[in-house]
Amino acid sequence: MRDFQREYILASDPSAERSGEPGDVDATLRLFHDDGALPSLGSKVPEEEVGGFAPGGQLAKRIARTDEDPHPPLGAGKSQPSPSGAAAATTRPALRVRIRRAFALEKGTLHAPAKAAPEALADPDAILDEYYPSAAQRTYRFPKLATHVVIKANLHVFFDGTFQRVEQTDAAGLATISLVGAPASSTLRIVVIPPDENDLITPAPATKPAVRRLQLNRTNAPAGPDMTTAATSEEFLYRVFVFEVDLDGDGLVALVKGGEVDVSRMRVISAVAPAPDDKGDIDPAAVTDAAAPASPPYVKRIGASVLKDSSGTTPEVEIDWRCDWLRGPTVPRYEPHDRFAVRRTVLTAGRMPAPPEKLEKDAPRPSIVIHQTHSVAIYSGVIHSFLVGNRDTSIHYVVDLDGHAVKMTDESFVTFHAGDSQWANRNAVNFHSIGIETIHSDATPPGEDTFEYTPREFPQEQYDGLIRLCRELMTAFGIDRRHVFGHRDCSVTGPRVSVRNVPIPYPGTRYVARSHGGKPDCPGMFLQWEVLEDAGVASAPSASPTPPFVGDEDDEESAMVLDVYMSPPETLNRRDKHEVTSVTPKGYSAARLVDVFAVLRRCLFDLGYSLSAHDPSPTRNDLGRNAKTHELEAKLDGALLQAISTFQTHHFSGARRAYRHDSRSAQHPRKPTLGQAPRVGHIDAATIRAVIECWWGWRSTG
Repeated sequence: MRDFQREYILASDPSAERSGEPGDVDATLRLFHDDGALPSLGSKVPEEEVGGFAPGGQLAKRIARTDEDPHPPLGAGKSQPSPSGAAAATTRPALRVRIRRAFALEKGTLHAPAKAAPEALADPDAILDEYYPSAAQRTYRFPKLATHVVIKANLHVFFDGTFQRVEQTDAAGLATISLVGAPASSTLRIVVIPPDENDLITPAPATKPAVRRLQLNRTNAPAGPDMTTAATSEEFLYRVFVFEVDLDGDGLVALVKGGEVDVSRMRVISAVAPAPDDKGDIDPAAVTDAAAPASPPYVKRIGASVLKDSSGTTPEVEIDWRCDWLRGPTVPRYEPHDRFAVRRTVLTAGRMPAPPEKLEKDAPRPSIVIHQTHSVAIYSGVIHSFLVGNRDTSIHYVVDLDGHAVKMTDESFVTFHAGDSQWANRNAVNFHSIGIETIHSDATPPGEDTFEYTPREFPQEQYDGLIRLCRELMTAFGIDRRHVFGHRDCSVTGPRVSVRNVPIPYPGTRYVARSHGGKPDCPGMFLQWEVLEDAGVASAPSASPTPPFVGDEDDEESAMVLDVYMSPPETLNRRDKHEVTSVTPKGYSAARLVDVFAVLRRCLFDLGYSLSAHDPSPTRNDLGRNAKTHELEAKLDGALLQAISTFQTHHFSGARRAYRHDSRSAQHPRKPTLGQAPRVGHIDAATIRAVIECWWGWRSTG
């Protein structure tokens, strides 16, 4: 009604180049009443002509319906009575645009990686059908609720490049674009700019701040380290986009036979925004189309329909606008360990922060920990949990199936994703790492805490998004690829102790004696670490010695490693036993067997794995030594066995799978995978060689 009133008043404005007669607004009038005629401005409407406007009339009923659902979803109008008479052929000169955060996925858009894992379901469409059985579940993975529409988005309307007006989405994410005055066969261009945080404050401040706080991702790029700072306080950040419609010869949204919207005339375009001015605003005319569509897409059209009622038809388009930032809880990093602040300062300002002595000299190296969500319900099962801190968890990034990354916490803050953890002989991995969740589940059915596996591939697009993000983080914070690992790699269990009975304030890095815990699902044995290795974002094995050999006894250790690699024992334990059950390899002397265990422990320790269940801060040279004689022993203990199991889950993953995981724990057996293959934890010749090859590759990058 507001739109009609505006047009009706404009008809009497001499500067509007109109006659001032009601006929000037007949087209607009048809939106509201079938008669299509009004008396002259200022004249009184006879009471007997009020008709449908009377209380209880048709319009009153429509208003009552509107109060219940002011903006019904696409297609809701189809259940209403079809129009008749003149209105039946009338298309309203308007377009409704509804903007949601739906996080929609489409079948046919995802691809399997080049190498397939044994037994793993590789067809992405089949995986989507398992994860989201219906099209609605794939389309609205953020629920269709009022809290998941984009409110107060700014829609700048242009006809053939000429600016017309600005519309804002309402509480239902809906904006109505009037097409009155649109030139025939023109192009409707809508530049969509994120909401101003000041507009979203409830209750509204008495005086609106002079500077706008647009929910704008100023990098014009996918989520990464440069998108936010410790001071970022906006709830959401979006990239701008453009929506274009080629109007028909009547200046209306074109319909095809059958009365449906002609979507071939519509385009959702990735765009690039200029830098905001000193008032925090951006010029919509300076927003340019991106050189190529964003990959993965951050915006897409997910629906188009025609709403019909007694006054005509109105096209409506529904758009999915994915945010790049969704602000989660923040906890300051432990300052003496905060290499992230140091690295950011060095790389951006070219100098060390002052005073640099606040950083401990032996502070742990920054790292990246990769997870899988287990749940595939992106809002209720993943993002919502991190937003509200369910189970005291939080995360820096979530990477979707199509590679779209959502950032939830700036790297300046700690997130609680790794739990009790140790890597490279440093505990409390949360305090020196960045956590990345991948949307994935190997459970059956997906997302439920069951004890059976359904091996599923990660889509290639998800690998692409993960690799892109890891590369940016590694560059920004000086993270070595040797410090990119999975949750399983650093997850440990064991008693909490203090060093020399002197408590060390959490998160002290050497105060817990631990061995590896069981987290086979995170990120799981179906993540293709080989894909990450080939991309240079994870440490890759080498099939030949790579200098320098750095050990305690240089040449002697080099010879020992080479000897074990060239002639490893066929097996060191029973292939189907969970408990520590060692065997005596045939043809192996006691001295050579001591070398095998020493090589395994030292190589795994160098790679980063925890190797002691009792010593809170073991040294490399002391691993496997007798506590009394200090001599190396050919002894298989639980810490080594669990480190081997963890290594196998990581290295022999995806297409390299060679060991079966048939147990989540001794109490909860899982359905076997890989049939008759040896159980994970079996130390055979292939595992011994793989450990050494990974160590060679690790050394080559050091």
